[in-house]
Amino acid sequence: MKRLLLSFAFLALSRGTFAQAPQGINYQAVIRDGVGVTLNNTNVGMKISIIQTSPGGTVVYEESFATTTSQYGLVNVVVGQGTVISGNFSLIDWAVGPYFVEVAADENGGTSYTTMGTQQLMSVPYALYAENSGTAGPAGPQGPAGNDGIDGIDGAAGATGATGPQGIPGNIGAVGATGPAGPQGPAGTNGTSGTNGVSVNWLGTFTTAPVSPAINDGYYNSTVGISYIWNGAWNIIAQDGASSSGSGSNPNTLIYTVDGF
Repeated sequence: MKRLLLSFAFLALSRGTFAQAPQGINYQAVIRDGVGVTLNNTNVGMKISIIQTSPGGTVVYEESFATTTSQYGLVNVVVGQGTVISGNFSLIDWAVGPYFVEVAADENGGTSYTTMGTQQLMSVPYALYAENSGTAGPAGPQGPAGNDGIDGIDGAAGATGATGPQGIPGNIGAVGATGPAGPQGPAGTNGTSGTNGVSVNWLGTFTTAPVSPAINDGYYNSTVGISYIWNGAWNIIAQDGASSSGSGSNPNTLIYTVDGF
């Protein structure tokens, strides 16, 4: 079986340089075979486990890598940025250690890992510890206010939005009281005068009706004591010794006393 020589290099970054600490620890190792010959340019599989309290304690995070050794047999990985098997690297509370790193490898590049060793993390990178410790440093003094920037140009007015739906009609108001009558208006224009009527053409007194009468011809029949007028037929207009408002078959006939006509 190959032997894995462990060599750690931790990256301690100032939180002033990055807004958030990088979630990872640089790790280097040289892969050698059983007689100490380095495995150069070889595909290897690796599994890294972070263990809390003791080498046999609780595994809080585990991940795998498929990597290739360099021409010198060197592998470089970042613990915390491999393929996660379990746990969450960013949630490790580095203040409640100690923590140990267990390394397993498959020299054939697969996942048939053989544990190569466990080593305690004697120093956790400061940036990772500070991010999870919950203890913030004292706030520095406030810097002087910067100069006012140049006012930006007002943006163009946006387009008018679509008309909203019509609101619910309000209640009908009460009917108001009837107002006083207005003044009488001016008299209207007189209407057009009617057509003059046709005068009765009085023929006189006869014992029988005249022959070939014309419209509005009138006569007195002394035999029956009745006055007639012609309008296409002889119609009674007066009768001796009688007064009424219509008689006979024609209700428009006027009958009144004409004694002495």
